[in-house]
Amino acid sequence: MSVAEATLTALIGREVYTTEGMFVGEVEDLRIDTEDRSVTGLALTEVRRSDVIDDPAATRDGVLLPYRVVRDVGDVILIHDVL
Repeated sequence: MSVAEATLTALIGREVYTTEGMFVGEVEDLRIDTEDRSVTGLALTEVRRSDVIDDPAATRDGVLLPYRVVRDVGDVILIHDVL
């Protein structure tokens, strides 16, 4: 496993919060563009529908967040408000 792969797999299971501290969900999987070798989305479970994710399709079963909304990655993942 390369360093990049290890870093990517470390995202799995991380909790996702807004910059305001609101819990959004937990990363279950990643969407990756294999050509560009970049992450393009985060597949979340345990999604909390809110003002951040106001999508009728967003259920506790999951939602795919575009990676462009990610503001910071550390012990948790911080995202910009999506609306």
